[in-house]
Amino acid sequence: MARYLVLIFVFFFFKAFAFDIDNLRYNEKLAFEDIFATLKADEDFEKHKSALPKKILKKIFADPKKKIGKDFKIDKYFEDRVLFWGQIYTQFSSKQVLIHDSKNVSIVYDALNFEELYNSKKLNRYQVARERSRIIANSVKDLKKSLLFLSKNSRYKSKKARKLENHLKSIGLKIPRKGKKRRLLFRKLSKNVRVQTGQSDKIFQGIINSYPYLDFLYKKFDYFELPKELLAISFVESSFNLKATSKVGASGVWQIMPFISKALLPRGKNKRPRRNVLMASLGAFHLLAQNFKILKRWDLAVTAYNSGTKHLLRARRKFKKKNISLAYILRNYKTRHLGFASTNFYAEFLALVYILQYKEKVFPLDGVKLDTASSNPQLRYKDIKVYVSKCGLKPQRLFSALKRTSPHLADINNHFRRPRSFYSRGALVFSDIHLSSKRYYKLSNKQLRRSYPKNYKKLIKNKKCKKN
Repeated sequence: MARYLVLIFVFFFFKAFAFDIDNLRYNEKLAFEDIFATLKADEDFEKHKSALPKKILKKIFADPKKKIGKDFKIDKYFEDRVLFWGQIYTQFSSKQVLIHDSKNVSIVYDALNFEELYNSKKLNRYQVARERSRIIANSVKDLKKSLLFLSKNSRYKSKKARKLENHLKSIGLKIPRKGKKRRLLFRKLSKNVRVQTGQSDKIFQGIINSYPYLDFLYKKFDYFELPKELLAISFVESSFNLKATSKVGASGVWQIMPFISKALLPRGKNKRPRRNVLMASLGAFHLLAQNFKILKRWDLAVTAYNSGTKHLLRARRKFKKKNISLAYILRNYKTRHLGFASTNFYAEFLALVYILQYKEKVFPLDGVKLDTASSNPQLRYKDIKVYVSKCGLKPQRLFSALKRTSPHLADINNHFRRPRSFYSRGALVFSDIHLSSKRYYKLSNKQLRRSYPKNYKKLIKNKKCKKN
Protein backbone atom coordinates (compact mmCIF):
# COMPACT_ATOMS: atom_id res chain seq x y z
CA MET A 1 0.00 0.00 0.00
CA ALA A 2 1.30 3.38 -0.92
CA ARG A 3 2.13 5.48 2.09
CA TYR A 4 0.43 8.81 2.40
CA LEU A 5 1.67 11.99 0.89
CA VAL A 6 2.08 14.88 3.29
CA LEU A 7 0.05 17.78 1.87
CA ILE A 8 0.71 21.50 1.83
CA PHE A 9 -0.98 24.76 1.14
CA VAL A 10 0.46 27.00 -1.51
CA PHE A 11 1.06 30.44 -0.05
CA PHE A 12 1.97 32.47 -3.13
CA PHE A 13 -0.26 33.79 -5.85
CA PHE A 14 0.29 33.12 -9.58
CA LYS A 15 3.73 31.54 -9.21
CA ALA A 16 2.48 29.20 -6.53
CA PHE A 17 -0.39 27.97 -8.63
CA ALA A 18 1.96 26.31 -11.12
CA PHE A 19 2.47 22.57 -10.71
CA ASP A 20 5.45 21.99 -8.46
CA ILE A 21 6.18 18.93 -6.34
CA ASP A 22 8.15 21.16 -3.97
CA ASN A 23 4.84 22.72 -3.00
CA LEU A 24 4.07 19.48 -1.17
CA ARG A 25 6.75 20.01 1.48
CA TYR A 26 5.59 22.20 4.32
CA ASN A 27 5.56 22.92 8.01
CA GLU A 28 2.49 21.01 9.22
CA LYS A 29 1.68 23.22 12.20
CA LEU A 30 1.81 26.51 10.30
CA ALA A 31 -0.23 25.11 7.42
CA PHE A 32 -3.03 23.93 9.70
CA GLU A 33 -3.12 27.27 11.50
CA ASP A 34 -3.51 29.02 8.15
CA ILE A 35 -6.49 26.84 7.23
CA PHE A 36 -8.50 27.87 10.23
CA ALA A 37 -7.51 31.50 9.89
CA THR A 38 -9.84 31.47 6.85
CA LEU A 39 -12.88 30.38 8.90
CA LYS A 40 -15.21 33.20 9.85
CA ALA A 41 -16.76 32.30 13.19
CA ASP A 42 -19.69 34.36 14.44
CA GLU A 43 -19.80 36.12 17.81
CA ASP A 44 -20.78 32.92 19.64
CA PHE A 45 -17.58 31.19 18.65
CA GLU A 46 -13.93 31.59 19.55
CA LYS A 47 -11.09 31.19 17.06
CA HIS A 48 -9.37 27.86 17.21
CA LYS A 49 -5.64 27.97 17.92
CA SER A 50 -4.69 25.38 15.32
CA ALA A 51 -6.19 22.54 13.33
CA LEU A 52 -5.37 18.96 14.08
CA PRO A 53 -2.35 17.31 12.47
CA LYS A 54 -2.70 14.21 10.34
CA LYS A 55 -1.60 11.89 13.15
CA ILE A 56 -4.49 13.14 15.31
CA LEU A 57 -6.91 12.46 12.47
CA LYS A 58 -5.64 8.87 12.36
CA LYS A 59 -6.19 8.57 16.12
CA ILE A 60 -9.77 9.79 15.71
CA PHE A 61 -10.39 7.13 13.08
CA ALA A 62 -9.12 4.55 15.59
CA ASP A 63 -12.09 5.62 17.81
CA PRO A 64 -10.16 5.80 21.13
CA LYS A 65 -13.29 6.53 23.20
CA LYS A 66 -15.37 3.80 21.53
CA LYS A 67 -18.04 6.21 20.37
CA ILE A 68 -18.77 4.48 17.07
CA GLY A 69 -21.02 1.45 16.67
CA LYS A 70 -19.53 -1.82 15.42
CA ASP A 71 -21.43 -1.53 12.12
CA PHE A 72 -19.32 1.51 11.21
CA LYS A 73 -15.79 0.36 11.90
CA ILE A 74 -13.40 1.21 9.06
CA ASP A 75 -12.63 -1.77 6.83
CA LYS A 76 -9.03 -1.90 5.59
CA TYR A 77 -10.33 -1.49 2.03
CA PHE A 78 -11.58 2.01 2.89
CA GLU A 79 -8.65 3.22 5.03
CA ASP A 80 -6.93 5.26 2.30
CA ARG A 81 -10.16 6.84 1.12
CA VAL A 82 -11.39 7.61 4.63
CA LEU A 83 -8.13 9.37 5.50
CA PHE A 84 -8.23 11.33 2.24
CA TRP A 85 -11.79 12.53 2.84
CA GLY A 86 -11.00 13.18 6.49
CA GLN A 87 -8.34 15.62 5.34
CA ILE A 88 -10.74 17.22 2.85
CA TYR A 89 -13.29 17.74 5.63
CA THR A 90 -10.89 18.97 8.32
CA GLN A 91 -7.70 20.38 6.81
CA PHE A 92 -8.64 22.12 3.56
CA SER A 93 -11.16 24.92 3.18
CA SER A 94 -13.23 25.73 0.10
CA LYS A 95 -10.45 28.13 -0.93
CA GLN A 96 -8.08 25.23 -1.48
CA VAL A 97 -8.13 22.61 -4.23
CA LEU A 98 -6.28 19.29 -4.35
CA ILE A 99 -5.21 17.63 -7.59
CA HIS A 100 -5.18 13.89 -7.04
CA ASP A 101 -5.67 10.47 -8.62
CA SER A 102 -9.31 9.37 -8.75
CA LYS A 103 -8.55 5.66 -8.37
CA ASN A 104 -5.79 5.85 -5.76
CA VAL A 105 -6.53 8.86 -3.58
CA SER A 106 -3.20 8.39 -1.81
CA ILE A 107 -1.64 9.99 -4.88
CA VAL A 108 -1.98 13.75 -4.39
CA TYR A 109 -0.07 15.81 -6.94
CA ASP A 110 -0.60 19.35 -5.77
CA ALA A 111 -2.53 21.66 -3.46
CA LEU A 112 -3.68 24.99 -4.88
CA ASN A 113 -4.47 27.86 -2.52
CA PHE A 114 -6.80 30.62 -3.76
CA GLU A 115 -6.81 32.68 -0.57
CA GLU A 116 -5.31 35.79 -2.16
CA LEU A 117 -7.55 35.48 -5.18
CA TYR A 118 -10.68 35.45 -3.01
CA ASN A 119 -9.37 38.35 -0.93
CA SER A 120 -8.66 40.50 -3.98
CA LYS A 121 -10.60 43.78 -3.93
CA LYS A 122 -10.10 44.31 -7.65
CA LEU A 123 -12.14 41.30 -8.78
CA ASN A 124 -15.84 40.55 -8.42
CA ARG A 125 -17.03 37.03 -7.62
CA TYR A 126 -17.57 36.11 -11.27
CA GLN A 127 -14.05 37.16 -12.18
CA VAL A 128 -12.71 35.23 -9.18
CA ALA A 129 -14.58 32.09 -10.26
CA ARG A 130 -13.35 32.45 -13.84
CA GLU A 131 -9.73 32.98 -12.79
CA ARG A 132 -9.94 30.08 -10.34
CA SER A 133 -11.22 27.79 -13.10
CA ARG A 134 -8.49 28.97 -15.47
CA ILE A 135 -5.72 28.27 -12.97
CA ILE A 136 -7.09 24.82 -12.13
CA ALA A 137 -7.47 23.94 -15.83
CA ASN A 138 -3.89 25.04 -16.60
CA SER A 139 -2.51 23.11 -13.61
CA VAL A 140 -4.34 19.94 -14.66
CA LYS A 141 -3.23 20.40 -18.28
CA ASP A 142 0.43 20.78 -17.25
CA LEU A 143 0.21 17.74 -15.00
CA LYS A 144 -1.31 15.54 -17.71
CA LYS A 145 1.31 16.76 -20.16
CA SER A 146 4.09 15.74 -17.77
CA LEU A 147 2.51 12.33 -17.16
CA LEU A 148 2.17 11.66 -20.89
CA PHE A 149 5.77 12.80 -21.42
CA LEU A 150 6.88 10.24 -18.83
CA SER A 151 4.89 7.53 -20.63
CA LYS A 152 6.98 8.06 -23.77
CA ASN A 153 10.40 8.86 -22.39
CA SER A 154 12.21 7.19 -19.51
CA ARG A 155 15.72 8.40 -20.29
CA TYR A 156 15.47 12.07 -21.18
CA LYS A 157 13.34 14.06 -18.76
CA SER A 158 12.69 17.70 -18.06
CA LYS A 159 13.33 18.93 -14.54
CA LYS A 160 9.57 19.04 -13.91
CA ALA A 161 9.01 15.49 -15.23
CA ARG A 162 11.93 14.19 -13.17
CA LYS A 163 10.46 15.75 -10.02
CA LEU A 164 7.10 14.23 -10.80
CA GLU A 165 8.52 10.73 -11.27
CA ASN A 166 10.62 11.01 -8.09
CA HIS A 167 7.55 12.17 -6.21
CA LEU A 168 5.52 9.15 -7.38
CA LYS A 169 8.34 6.83 -6.37
CA SER A 170 8.60 8.51 -2.97
CA ILE A 171 4.99 7.64 -2.14
CA GLY A 172 5.56 3.98 -2.98
CA LEU A 173 4.40 3.75 -6.60
CA LYS A 174 6.33 1.11 -8.55
CA ILE A 175 7.33 2.56 -11.92
CA PRO A 176 8.74 0.34 -14.72
CA ARG A 177 11.88 1.80 -16.31
CA LYS A 178 10.64 1.32 -19.88
CA GLY A 179 8.36 -0.61 -22.16
CA LYS A 180 4.61 -1.17 -22.51
CA LYS A 181 3.92 -1.38 -18.77
CA ARG A 182 5.46 2.06 -18.25
CA ARG A 183 3.40 3.59 -21.07
CA LEU A 184 0.18 2.07 -19.78
CA LEU A 185 0.87 3.22 -16.20
CA PHE A 186 1.41 6.88 -17.05
CA ARG A 187 -1.42 7.00 -19.58
CA LYS A 188 -3.73 5.59 -16.94
CA LEU A 189 -2.52 8.14 -14.39
CA SER A 190 -3.13 10.97 -16.88
CA LYS A 191 -6.74 9.79 -17.34
CA ASN A 192 -7.32 9.54 -13.59
CA VAL A 193 -6.40 13.15 -12.71
CA ARG A 194 -9.14 14.74 -10.63
CA VAL A 195 -9.59 17.91 -8.59
CA GLN A 196 -11.28 18.14 -5.18
CA THR A 197 -12.19 21.33 -3.35
CA GLY A 198 -11.64 21.38 0.42
CA GLN A 199 -14.69 21.51 2.67
CA SER A 200 -13.49 22.17 6.22
CA ASP A 201 -15.22 25.55 6.44
CA LYS A 202 -18.46 24.12 5.05
CA ILE A 203 -18.47 21.21 7.49
CA PHE A 204 -17.70 23.62 10.34
CA GLN A 205 -20.67 25.79 9.32
CA GLY A 206 -22.82 22.69 8.90
CA ILE A 207 -22.11 21.62 12.47
CA ILE A 208 -23.30 25.03 13.62
CA ASN A 209 -26.39 24.77 11.40
CA SER A 210 -27.24 21.33 12.81
CA TYR A 211 -27.26 22.29 16.51
CA PRO A 212 -30.87 23.51 16.62
CA TYR A 213 -32.16 20.26 15.16
CA LEU A 214 -30.09 17.66 17.02
CA ASP A 215 -32.56 17.17 19.88
CA PHE A 216 -35.33 16.28 17.42
CA LEU A 217 -33.10 14.20 15.13
CA TYR A 218 -31.48 12.08 17.84
CA LYS A 219 -34.82 11.32 19.48
CA LYS A 220 -36.31 10.26 16.16
CA PHE A 221 -33.26 8.10 15.37
CA ASP A 222 -34.10 6.20 18.56
CA TYR A 223 -37.80 5.85 17.76
CA PHE A 224 -37.04 4.65 14.22
CA GLU A 225 -34.43 2.27 15.69
CA LEU A 226 -31.75 3.75 13.47
CA PRO A 227 -28.10 4.33 14.47
CA LYS A 228 -27.25 7.98 15.19
CA GLU A 229 -24.19 7.66 12.96
CA LEU A 230 -26.54 8.05 9.99
CA LEU A 231 -26.65 11.80 10.64
CA ALA A 232 -23.35 11.92 8.73
CA ILE A 233 -25.24 11.26 5.48
CA SER A 234 -26.73 14.76 5.63
CA PHE A 235 -23.20 16.17 5.90
CA VAL A 236 -21.95 14.09 2.96
CA GLU A 237 -24.90 15.21 0.89
CA SER A 238 -24.99 18.91 1.71
CA SER A 239 -22.58 19.77 4.57
CA PHE A 240 -25.90 20.38 6.38
CA ASN A 241 -26.48 23.42 4.21
CA LEU A 242 -30.10 24.44 4.89
CA LYS A 243 -30.50 25.89 1.37
CA ALA A 244 -28.59 23.25 -0.59
CA THR A 245 -29.82 22.53 -4.12
CA SER A 246 -27.99 20.36 -6.65
CA LYS A 247 -27.75 20.62 -10.43
CA VAL A 248 -29.78 17.42 -10.80
CA GLY A 249 -32.65 18.72 -8.66
CA ALA A 250 -31.87 17.31 -5.22
CA SER A 251 -32.77 19.68 -2.40
CA GLY A 252 -32.36 20.21 1.34
CA VAL A 253 -29.83 18.92 3.86
CA TRP A 254 -30.62 15.30 2.88
CA GLN A 255 -30.52 16.15 -0.85
CA ILE A 256 -33.74 14.32 -1.61
CA MET A 257 -34.54 13.95 -5.30
CA PRO A 258 -37.96 15.04 -6.63
CA PHE A 259 -39.14 11.47 -7.40
CA ILE A 260 -38.19 10.35 -3.87
CA SER A 261 -39.97 13.36 -2.41
CA LYS A 262 -43.07 12.47 -4.40
CA ALA A 263 -43.04 8.99 -2.86
CA LEU A 264 -42.36 10.02 0.73
CA LEU A 265 -43.25 13.65 1.45
CA PRO A 266 -46.42 15.77 1.29
CA ARG A 267 -47.12 17.46 -2.01
CA GLY A 268 -49.07 20.55 -2.87
CA LYS A 269 -48.96 24.08 -4.17
CA ASN A 270 -46.72 26.44 -2.21
CA LYS A 271 -45.09 23.60 -0.26
CA ARG A 272 -41.37 22.77 -0.20
CA PRO A 273 -41.04 19.76 2.16
CA ARG A 274 -37.45 18.91 1.13
CA ARG A 275 -36.21 22.28 2.41
CA ASN A 276 -37.67 21.66 5.87
CA VAL A 277 -35.00 19.85 7.89
CA LEU A 278 -37.51 18.15 10.22
CA MET A 279 -39.86 16.89 7.52
CA ALA A 280 -37.07 15.85 5.14
CA SER A 281 -35.40 13.97 8.00
CA LEU A 282 -38.54 11.93 8.63
CA GLY A 283 -38.59 11.03 4.94
CA ALA A 284 -34.88 10.15 4.96
CA PHE A 285 -35.35 7.94 8.04
CA HIS A 286 -38.07 5.98 6.26
CA LEU A 287 -35.85 5.56 3.20
CA LEU A 288 -32.86 4.40 5.25
CA ALA A 289 -34.97 1.96 7.25
CA GLN A 290 -36.33 0.57 3.98
CA ASN A 291 -32.81 0.24 2.51
CA PHE A 292 -31.65 -1.67 5.59
CA LYS A 293 -34.66 -3.96 5.48
CA ILE A 294 -33.80 -4.85 1.87
CA LEU A 295 -30.00 -5.06 2.10
CA LYS A 296 -29.52 -6.25 5.72
CA ARG A 297 -26.26 -4.31 6.22
CA TRP A 298 -25.60 -0.65 6.97
CA ASP A 299 -22.62 -0.32 4.62
CA LEU A 300 -24.92 -1.34 1.76
CA ALA A 301 -27.94 0.63 3.01
CA VAL A 302 -25.91 3.83 3.31
CA THR A 303 -24.43 3.40 -0.18
CA ALA A 304 -27.92 2.73 -1.55
CA TYR A 305 -28.98 6.16 -0.29
CA ASN A 306 -26.70 7.54 -3.00
CA SER A 307 -26.89 4.92 -5.76
CA GLY A 308 -30.08 2.96 -5.10
CA THR A 309 -30.51 -0.68 -4.13
CA LYS A 310 -30.72 -2.26 -7.60
CA HIS A 311 -27.04 -2.76 -8.42
CA LEU A 312 -26.14 -3.77 -4.88
CA LEU A 313 -28.87 -6.43 -4.97
CA ARG A 314 -27.54 -7.66 -8.32
CA ALA A 315 -24.06 -7.97 -6.86
CA ARG A 316 -25.37 -9.90 -3.87
CA ARG A 317 -27.27 -12.30 -6.13
CA LYS A 318 -24.23 -12.77 -8.38
CA PHE A 319 -21.93 -13.79 -5.54
CA LYS A 320 -24.68 -15.77 -3.77
CA LYS A 321 -23.67 -14.53 -0.34
CA LYS A 322 -26.18 -13.40 2.26
CA ASN A 323 -23.92 -11.17 4.33
CA ILE A 324 -21.76 -9.79 1.53
CA SER A 325 -19.95 -6.57 2.47
CA LEU A 326 -19.64 -3.38 0.46
CA ALA A 327 -15.85 -3.79 0.41
CA TYR A 328 -16.23 -7.23 -1.18
CA ILE A 329 -18.61 -5.87 -3.82
CA LEU A 330 -16.35 -2.96 -4.74
CA ARG A 331 -13.35 -5.28 -5.01
CA ASN A 332 -15.04 -7.90 -7.15
CA TYR A 333 -18.10 -6.48 -8.89
CA LYS A 334 -17.39 -4.36 -11.95
CA THR A 335 -20.13 -2.07 -13.22
CA ARG A 336 -20.23 1.48 -14.52
CA HIS A 337 -23.14 2.16 -12.17
CA LEU A 338 -20.82 2.11 -9.17
CA GLY A 339 -18.48 4.90 -10.27
CA PHE A 340 -16.34 7.40 -8.38
CA ALA A 341 -19.26 8.93 -6.49
CA SER A 342 -20.72 5.62 -5.34
CA THR A 343 -17.32 4.10 -4.58
CA ASN A 344 -16.33 7.05 -2.41
CA PHE A 345 -19.72 7.82 -0.86
CA TYR A 346 -19.32 5.31 1.96
CA ALA A 347 -15.73 6.43 2.64
CA GLU A 348 -16.93 10.05 2.87
CA PHE A 349 -19.71 8.92 5.19
CA LEU A 350 -17.31 7.01 7.46
CA ALA A 351 -14.92 9.96 7.64
CA LEU A 352 -17.76 12.23 8.74
CA VAL A 353 -19.16 9.69 11.22
CA TYR A 354 -15.88 9.87 13.14
CA ILE A 355 -15.34 13.61 12.62
CA LEU A 356 -18.82 14.43 13.96
CA GLN A 357 -18.35 12.20 17.00
CA TYR A 358 -15.04 13.91 17.78
CA LYS A 359 -15.96 17.35 16.46
CA GLU A 360 -14.70 19.17 19.55
CA LYS A 361 -11.23 17.83 18.78
CA VAL A 362 -11.42 19.03 15.19
CA PHE A 363 -13.29 22.33 15.02
CA PRO A 364 -13.30 25.57 17.07
CA LEU A 365 -16.45 24.80 19.06
CA ASP A 366 -15.24 25.82 22.52
CA GLY A 367 -17.10 29.11 22.25
CA VAL A 368 -20.52 27.67 21.47
CA LYS A 369 -22.86 28.88 24.20
CA LEU A 370 -25.27 25.99 24.36
CA ASP A 371 -26.41 26.88 27.87
CA THR A 372 -27.40 30.46 27.13
CA ALA A 373 -30.42 30.11 24.89
CA SER A 374 -31.37 33.75 25.36
CA SER A 375 -28.20 34.89 23.57
CA ASN A 376 -28.66 32.37 20.77
CA PRO A 377 -32.34 31.52 20.31
CA GLN A 378 -31.68 29.24 17.33
CA LEU A 379 -30.17 26.68 19.70
CA ARG A 380 -33.49 26.26 21.54
CA TYR A 381 -35.35 23.84 19.27
CA LYS A 382 -36.37 21.51 22.09
CA ASP A 383 -39.23 18.98 22.33
CA ILE A 384 -40.55 19.59 18.84
CA LYS A 385 -43.82 17.77 18.15
CA VAL A 386 -45.44 17.02 14.79
CA TYR A 387 -49.06 18.05 14.22
CA VAL A 388 -51.58 17.65 11.41
CA SER A 389 -53.89 20.59 10.96
CA LYS A 390 -57.56 19.61 11.29
CA CYS A 391 -58.58 22.99 9.90
CA GLY A 392 -57.49 25.08 6.99
CA LEU A 393 -54.89 27.63 8.06
CA LYS A 394 -52.85 30.65 7.15
CA PRO A 395 -49.44 29.87 8.69
CA GLN A 396 -48.49 33.51 9.17
CA ARG A 397 -51.42 34.02 11.54
CA LEU A 398 -50.22 31.09 13.65
CA PHE A 399 -46.63 32.37 13.67
CA SER A 400 -47.71 35.87 14.67
CA ALA A 401 -50.02 34.66 17.44
CA LEU A 402 -47.28 32.51 19.01
CA LYS A 403 -44.30 34.76 18.31
CA ARG A 404 -43.61 35.51 21.97
CA THR A 405 -43.76 31.93 23.22
CA SER A 406 -42.14 30.38 20.13
CA PRO A 407 -40.14 33.05 18.25
CA HIS A 408 -38.66 30.56 15.77
CA LEU A 409 -41.92 28.79 14.83
CA ALA A 410 -41.74 30.21 11.30
CA ASP A 411 -38.18 28.91 10.86
CA ILE A 412 -39.05 25.31 11.72
CA ASN A 413 -42.08 25.47 9.41
CA ASN A 414 -40.27 26.80 6.36
CA HIS A 415 -41.99 24.19 4.17
CA PHE A 416 -44.76 26.74 3.79
CA ARG A 417 -43.44 28.62 0.77
CA ARG A 418 -46.03 31.39 1.16
CA PRO A 419 -47.04 31.67 4.83
CA ARG A 420 -49.70 34.30 4.08
CA SER A 421 -51.53 31.94 1.71
CA PHE A 422 -54.35 29.62 2.74
CA TYR A 423 -53.52 25.91 3.18
CA SER A 424 -56.20 23.24 3.35
CA ARG A 425 -56.58 20.84 6.28
CA GLY A 426 -54.01 18.08 6.50
CA ALA A 427 -50.97 20.36 6.49
CA LEU A 428 -48.08 19.31 8.76
CA VAL A 429 -47.03 21.76 11.45
CA PHE A 430 -43.97 21.47 13.71
CA SER A 431 -44.05 23.14 17.10
CA ASP A 432 -42.09 23.16 20.35
CA ILE A 433 -45.12 24.39 22.29
CA HIS A 434 -48.54 22.76 22.72
CA LEU A 435 -51.05 23.47 19.95
CA SER A 436 -54.80 23.28 20.56
CA SER A 437 -56.26 19.81 20.00
CA LYS A 438 -59.35 21.50 18.58
CA ARG A 439 -57.43 22.54 15.48
CA TYR A 440 -54.34 20.31 15.48
CA TYR A 441 -53.84 16.57 15.83
CA LYS A 442 -50.56 15.58 17.50
CA LEU A 443 -48.81 12.55 16.02
CA SER A 444 -47.23 9.92 18.21
CA ASN A 445 -43.79 8.50 17.48
CA LYS A 446 -45.47 5.22 16.54
CA GLN A 447 -47.56 7.04 13.93
CA LEU A 448 -44.51 8.89 12.59
CA ARG A 449 -42.79 5.58 12.01
CA ARG A 450 -45.77 3.61 10.74
CA SER A 451 -46.35 5.60 7.54
CA TYR A 452 -44.61 8.04 5.22
CA PRO A 453 -45.00 11.78 5.97
CA LYS A 454 -47.15 12.21 2.85
CA ASN A 455 -49.74 9.91 4.45
CA TYR A 456 -49.93 11.59 7.87
CA LYS A 457 -52.92 13.64 6.70
CA LYS A 458 -54.97 10.42 6.45
CA LEU A 459 -54.88 10.22 10.26
CA ILE A 460 -57.31 13.14 10.52
CA LYS A 461 -59.81 11.67 8.07
CA ASN A 462 -62.46 11.32 10.80
CA LYS A 463 -61.26 14.26 12.91
CA LYS A 464 -63.34 17.41 12.93
CA CYS A 465 -62.11 20.97 13.05
CA LYS A 466 -63.39 22.86 16.12
CA LYS A 467 -62.74 26.55 15.66
CA ASN A 468 -64.19 27.58 19.01
